[in-house]
Amino acid sequence: MPVDSQKCKLYIFDEVQGGQLLVAFGRVWLESLPTDTVHGIPLGEGNVRVSINVPKLKKLPLPIPTYDATTVEDAVNGFVAWPKSLVELDMSMNKASRGPSQVPDPAAGNKKRQKKAGNKTIDSQTEVQQGVQEQKLVFDFNNMNRVMRPLAYYAHSSMRQGNQIEVPIPYTIMGFDMPVFLSFEDIYEFINLQEISANCILVYMRYLEELCRINGQAEKFVFVSPSLISPVRTDTEDAGRRERADNLLSFLRDAPKERLYLVPHNRGRHWVLGVIDPWEDLVLYFDPLREKKRDDFTELMNMALTDWKITTGEGIRRRRDCKTKISNRPCPLQEGSVECGYFILGENGLDM
Repeated sequence: MPVDSQKCKLYIFDEVQGGQLLVAFGRVWLESLPTDTVHGIPLGEGNVRVSINVPKLKKLPLPIPTYDATTVEDAVNGFVAWPKSLVELDMSMNKASRGPSQVPDPAAGNKKRQKKAGNKTIDSQTEVQQGVQEQKLVFDFNNMNRVMRPLAYYAHSSMRQGNQIEVPIPYTIMGFDMPVFLSFEDIYEFINLQEISANCILVYMRYLEELCRINGQAEKFVFVSPSLISPVRTDTEDAGRRERADNLLSFLRDAPKERLYLVPHNRGRHWVLGVIDPWEDLVLYFDPLREKKRDDFTELMNMALTDWKITTGEGIRRRRDCKTKISNRPCPLQEGSVECGYFILGENGLDM
C-alpha cells in the first residue's frame, strides 16, 4: 500500500438536487493503482484508496459501498474506494505534502448550489439540520469536572465552526503513520460521558503508549487500533474476519516473550478489551456488560493465534488445532448503555 497520502475532502453525488455534497474529511492515496485492493476487491479504473477521518454527514451512503460498510459512518477510520473525481485535495492542509498538487475538482462543471438562510450560505437542507443540532450542544461549565474545563473551553471557542484537533497516530498502533481528527462532537460526547468514538480511544491509546515509553515499558505493551480488528458491520457471518485476523497477525508476528497486546474491540456499539499473551496462548477478556456472547471476538482470536503458532513454529510444539484460552476477567459493571468506552479506557490504562 502506498505510504504517501494527502488530506482531502470527500464528496458524493446528490441525486436529489444534483451537484456534489461534501460528506467527510480524510486522506487519499494518489498513487493507488486499479489493481490495488480494498477489503479484497480491486479499486478499479478511476478510483483511489481513501480513509475517512472526520465524517460530516454520517448517514449518507458511500459512493462505492463494501460488504461491511454502506454509509459514511460505517467507514470511519477504515479504507474504502472512492471515485477520484469526487476527491478534492485540501490544499490549506497539504502545504508540505508530496505528490500531485490537485485531484480533479468534484465541483467542476457544476455550480455549487446554494440556498439562503438568513445571512448564511448553505449547501443543503441536511447541513442546515446538522447546524441546528450542533447549536444545541452547549457545555455546562458550572457542573463540569474542573479537569475537563480547559478542553471544553477550547472546543467551545475554537471548534464550533468545523475546526478539528489533529493527533498523529504512529505506525506502532495503526500499522502505518496516520492522523486522526477529533471534532467538536467528539469532545462534547467525551466530556458529557456520552457514547464515545473510536477516535477518542485511539488518542488515549497514543497517550498510554507515550507513557509506557517514558516509564521504560515500551517493550512490554503494544496497543492495537480497534479499527483494524473490529467488524464494521455485525450482521454478516464472518464480517471480514479473515482480513481482520491478518491485521492482528501483523502485530503479533515478531512478538517477544512476555509482551502483552491490548486490543479494544467494538462488537456493535459496545466496547470490550482483549489482552493477548501469544506465547502463553492466552487472551484476557474484559467486558463491562459481562455478557457471555463473544462469538466474533473468540473466532478472531483463534484464527489469528492459530496462524501465529504456524508461522512461528509454535504449532509444532503444541497442537495447532488447540483452541486459545480466553479468560473472562473482573471488570466494573456498567449501569447504563453508553459507558463501555470509558471502562475500556480505564482497562487499557491498567497498571500503567
